[in-house]
Amino acid sequence: SIFSKVVHRTLMPEQREEYEAAEADRRKARHAAKVRLFVALLEQSCPMKASQRDALVDLLLKDTQPALRNSEYDWYVVIVQAAKLPDAKLKPILDRPPLAYFKKITAGGRGMEGMLRQQGILPRK
Repeated sequence: SIFSKVVHRTLMPEQREEYEAAEADRRKARHAAKVRLFVALLEQSCPMKASQRDALVDLLLKDTQPALRNSEYDWYVVIVQAAKLPDAKLKPILDRPPLAYFKKITAGGRGMEGMLRQQGILPRK
């Protein structure tokens, strides 16, 4: 965007570092909110115990990364990365019905992976 071009040309190197650090913090906070939203929506269809919900949020925050830049596709960044989590990490947390629904939701978002990579939004892992 024009804004990002202007920012990179007008800021001093120290200012640019501060700006990029603040942007990274914002992306991280936005990612955490999307993870919590994902778990809340999962829980609407398959109620979970508080310990399961907290463990799933912790797992997703630990094993997924924020988008490389903010976009309207941040939700899919969480879904695509969640789809790649091995069952060995999910089975200790989720019972059979929530795990099946988790797989169903994430399978629907997998088709977005190519587009997210092409757009430069999906982090490399």
